[in-house]
Amino acid sequence: MTQQDAPFFPSARADLPRRTPPRLMPVLALAAMALGIGLTVFGTVLITSNSSAGDDIWAQVPVDGAEHRADVPADWTAMIWAPDTSQVSCEITDAHGAKVGSTSVSGFENTMDGDSYRGVSRFVTTTDEMVFSCTSSAQGAGPVLVGQPPYVWDTLYRLAGFLPGIVVFACGIVITGFTFATGVASIADLRRRQ
Repeated sequence: MTQQDAPFFPSARADLPRRTPPRLMPVLALAAMALGIGLTVFGTVLITSNSSAGDDIWAQVPVDGAEHRADVPADWTAMIWAPDTSQVSCEITDAHGAKVGSTSVSGFENTMDGDSYRGVSRFVTTTDEMVFSCTSSAQGAGPVLVGQPPYVWDTLYRLAGFLPGIVVFACGIVITGFTFATGVASIADLRRRQ
């Protein structure tokens, strides 16, 4: 049988309209962009939450020579942090009026809320409320902070949260940048074809 003699069988689907395949690329691009932005934001939160020592501060005490009560955890080792620009000395008593001894310290520095502080004295809290009377030779000295002294494991804990934050942040930037660059290239390609 030659090719001309071949019978013609019309396709049963010839009359049906042809469906275009669903376009998944825009949906996938939006999902990738959302993932990238989400990772960037989450990485930023991890970095900022682990780079500040503000959670270790229990109270803020004015440096005016008057007595100020502050709530602190009982039976804890504590440190008084003074602004880096002033010499401060504090007298400490517990809630019953008994004097609490302190030890002068040096070499401890920290940044909290953008301000530089240095550790000036260390003491042990005896009650859950302590009374502080702080003075300074400098006029208008800023308040001192009462909180935990730095420990090696605290630094390691912060580092353990800080490093993954950097990795997550970098992954978010890479995914967002790659998705954006791919989207711009795809749009440029579609315009060229039209």
